[in-house]
Amino acid sequence: DTGSYSIKAEATEAEPPPPLEYEASLSEVAEWSGVLSDEDAPYTSALDWNPPLGKVADLFLLEDLKPGYPYRITLQSGMFDAYLEIFEQSDFESGQETWPLVSNDDFGGSTDATTVFMVPPGATSGGWVLAITGSGDFERGDYALDIQPEPVHALGEADAPLVDVSSTQRGLIGSKTPYLEIEPGMVVRANAYALDTGDLDQTLTINLESSAFDVYIWVVDGKIGSVIAEDDDSGNEFNARIMLQPQDVPAHGCNLILVSSSYPDFEIKGSYQLYIGEDQKTGPSYEPDVVTLVDGTLINGTLPLSLIHI
Repeated sequence: DTGSYSIKAEATEAEPPPPLEYEASLSEVAEWSGVLSDEDAPYTSALDWNPPLGKVADLFLLEDLKPGYPYRITLQSGMFDAYLEIFEQSDFESGQETWPLVSNDDFGGSTDATTVFMVPPGATSGGWVLAITGSGDFERGDYALDIQPEPVHALGEADAPLVDVSSTQRGLIGSKTPYLEIEPGMVVRANAYALDTGDLDQTLTINLESSAFDVYIWVVDGKIGSVIAEDDDSGNEFNARIMLQPQDVPAHGCNLILVSSSYPDFEIKGSYQLYIGEDQKTGPSYEPDVVTLVDGTLINGTLPLSLIHI
């Protein structure tokens, strides 16, 4: 067939996305029982490798969380592989693709999700959005959500063994590492060591090393908690190094060394070496692996020949 025709193009405004619907607003202590179902809103995460076909989510507003403080969030389900993500509210509601501040899938060898959300310090433009979903497509079923503040200890309550200005300390960052409040609104997850610098008359070198995680170190006034020095990567690779000067330390000589990670996620774990004094920085010839043993688990490994003495 032949004939004439005309084509006309007109710009039209795109329909705005439907407003977000939240299941509830939750505070710093909350319990919630819910169900993921086909009636829930479709959900796509920036962390999805492939666009999901049937993923849904329940959304919650987290409000009245104290800036700078940690909250443990636990999501349990016997019907689907639980997954959670947390976003800043203004970013999430912008309609743009947003990466979560915190996410968790399988914790402790189970299909439940658990994380500790360290609320960023300082004022924010709003609250936080918690997305409850599954790790795969078409995850449906009942779930239980629990939010609790993590215990936070004052510096005076820290279990801080006294260390010498010429010594080597080895330790672990793990699930039992406490949260310490250095200053109001400034909480860190760290192991503490007491250091007496009353007789310090020359530069004191402090090195913190680990091959398991990116370390971070603070030296703080042991009485008032003010930060004297801190460092992330001044050592080789992801290690930390502080050159402490006599004029930097308080006259009373009471200091605390805080050993932590640059990313203080509660799932980070591993061993570290703290070298106090330049003569102590020799570097271990062997750093042990750190594993979590569950009843019934079998772990096989090999020790270096240098550690075997007959």
